[in-house]
Amino acid sequence: MAFSFLESIRFQLAALLLSLFALLAGASGYALHSAEQRRAEQAVLGEATRLQLAAHLMREQALNYMSTPARDYPTYFRDVKLYYRDLRSHMTTLDEALGPDGRLLASPGNVRSPTPPEVRVASRIWSSFREQLNTALGDDPDEPRLEFAAEHIIAEGDALEQATRTLYAAFEATAQGGMANHQRMVRVAVVTALVVLLLSGYWLQSRILRPLNRAIEGFQRVSQGDFGHQVLGLPRNEIGWMTTAFNELSRRIQALFRLVDRVQQAPNSGAMLASVWEDLGTFVPLDWAGLLVVAPEGRAAVLEHAFAAGRDTPEAAPRFPLPDHQIDAALDSTTPLRIPDLESISRTGPQATFEAMLADQRLRSVLFLPIQGAHFGKGLLVLASRQPNAYRIEHQELLNNLSGFIAHALKRHMDESEVNGSPPPRRRAG
Repeated sequence: MAFSFLESIRFQLAALLLSLFALLAGASGYALHSAEQRRAEQAVLGEATRLQLAAHLMREQALNYMSTPARDYPTYFRDVKLYYRDLRSHMTTLDEALGPDGRLLASPGNVRSPTPPEVRVASRIWSSFREQLNTALGDDPDEPRLEFAAEHIIAEGDALEQATRTLYAAFEATAQGGMANHQRMVRVAVVTALVVLLLSGYWLQSRILRPLNRAIEGFQRVSQGDFGHQVLGLPRNEIGWMTTAFNELSRRIQALFRLVDRVQQAPNSGAMLASVWEDLGTFVPLDWAGLLVVAPEGRAAVLEHAFAAGRDTPEAAPRFPLPDHQIDAALDSTTPLRIPDLESISRTGPQATFEAMLADQRLRSVLFLPIQGAHFGKGLLVLASRQPNAYRIEHQELLNNLSGFIAHALKRHMDESEVNGSPPPRRRAG
């Protein structure tokens, strides 16, 4: 069973694992990026909260100061130490975020839009507010004009507070949008993971588990004696290939048992050779089969039977003189002997009579199986094919395993003929 690389379990499993890894890597990467983005948004949102609180406290403290302004130097210097210190702290907080080198202005890319517009609006309001506040405080840092500064803060503080509230709302909306996107991506990742999981389960069930169960059921039927049972309709992958090989094995086991049965029931060597022809073609390429037996005087090999296209066919010259290099080598061998191509022999020198007879029938590949009987002596079962190099190593190994059984059956039939006084018929020339 041939199947493409894309249909193989290894490729599909690797693709599935790669997809799962890509999904996991993508989800992990997005989670890390989203966590960093949420951290940056929360940090900037915290900064906006500090700005809003600073602007609010600045105005509240100004209102408190104006409710009980200093009327003597001790009270004034106490307010310089307390109120003015807090005022400078709030100004520093606003400067650190919205001043020329402020964090929000220096790195607006930390938070997505709409941050930059609101940051710049708040920065412009703070810049104008700070300039007027410094003018109100005066040039002497030791004796600032706190009352003038408080009046300015009360008069203009609403605009600054509104700017910080707008800035906070913009950051909060951005953070909420980012969190909504994060939640949406989490849902997409979960749904995608479920889809991949379901597809993986379907693939595992349809391409592996179900075919394996069908294959196991088929193997069990064969193991229970249903030789020849075929498992069909399997996918084009390694399981299908394995089962196809098993189907071939089952078919061959059935053919082997049928061969054994027919050989055992054959009444004579000719009928047995016909059974060999019919069933041996399941295992090896076969266009011609014959039985050669060495004549009693040892000077010729006699073709007792010959089959072509499944029919017993007489040959014009049933006796072939010995010695013959190929026949002698096959008779002396204990394993099947193979001639890959008769034409290659004819090109290197003259052919022997038996080889020439096979070549006249356009046979190219030959396989000799040696047999030996108690009464008829040595013999050969000869198989031939019209295809060159038709008999490969696996064919030789298979026939080597079968040759003992076939030879024993042939010996039994031919020895029985000799013992009964009716030797097997010899073909006559012409």
